[in-house]
Amino acid sequence: MPTAPPSSRDSEISNFSKLSPFDGRYWGKANDFASSMSEFSFINFRVLVRIKLPLYLSKVPQVTEVPCFSKDGDVYLQFIFDVFSIDDTLEVNKVERVAYDDVKAVEYFLKQKFESQPEIVKAWEVESLAFSVKHVFT
Repeated sequence: MPTAPPSSRDSEISNFSKLSPFDGRYWGKANDFASSMSEFSFINFRVLVRIKLPLYLSKVPQVTEVPCFSKDGDVYLQFIFDVFSIDDTLEVNKVERVAYDDVKAVEYFLKQKFESQPEIVKAWEVESLAFSVKHVFT
C-alpha cells in the first residue's frame, strides 16, 4: 500500500529533530561546507596532525630524539594520510566505542599502521610521550 507524501507539518517537525539548524532549515546554504565539518573530516584532521608532527619534529635539529626519517618513512607517512578513507574512519570509530576517547582511537589506529615501520614507531613513541606529558601539565 503506497504511503502518502509527508505533509508540510511533518517536514517542519522533522527539522526540529535535527542536531542543529545547519542540518535542517539551513541545509541548502550549509551543505557546501558539510564535508569539511563532518565526523570524517574531524578524524581525518586528527590523523593529519598526528602524522605531520613527527614529520616536522624529525626535521628540527634540536629534537635529537626524533631522527630524520628516510625517504621511505616520509613517503609512508604521507601515504597513510593520502589514502585515509571512510573505511579508516569506521575503524577509528570502532576503537572509539571501546576506548571512549577519540584521541586515543586515532592513536591506536596509527600505531597499527606504523607497526611495519620501525623508524616511525620510535618517533611515534617519543611524540606520544611528549603529547601525554603536555596533557599532564596543561
